[in-house]
Amino acid sequence: MSKLAAILLAALCIPFAALAQVKAPADAELAARNYMSAFLTGDVQAAANLMDTDALAKLREVFMAELAKVEGTEKEKGFLAYQGIARPTGDIKAMTPFALYVMIVESNHRLNREAFEAMKATKVEVIGSALTPGGAATVRLRLTKPSGTGASSEETALSMRLVPSGWKVVSSAS
Repeated sequence: MSKLAAILLAALCIPFAALAQVKAPADAELAARNYMSAFLTGDVQAAANLMDTDALAKLREVFMAELAKVEGTEKEKGFLAYQGIARPTGDIKAMTPFALYVMIVESNHRLNREAFEAMKATKVEVIGSALTPGGAATVRLRLTKPSGTGASSEETALSMRLVPSGWKVVSSAS
């Protein structure tokens, strides 16, 4: 490789390496923190509003595929009961991805009341973020849960995508 080609290659690689280390915009971090706080405290409508519509559609697709496996069988009622859902399958099929997400999360919170009560006291803190080469963002969060013996914490991450209405959660990145 000629010296000029090596210099050009290095010049092209430096911006891409630097881009991977660039901190995500503050509004991406805020959206991630707001999503996690809303989810943990039970403001499921707010959490759903901070989800990417494609991500909600994918969640609906996965749920509907699982429901289709048991629909019309004796297992159907058990599947819905296990999810904490007391609605007819036809009603569920007619739901938008947004409405289905809200129903599933609210059902889960009702089924696991003790865990949900503990989740409400969880503190959410942004501990870092980075833009990805494709323009998305990964936001790392620390979740601190109070307990009788002090506090415990865990780290998680959310993948975010910028859409015209702002940064939205695409998935868990942890």
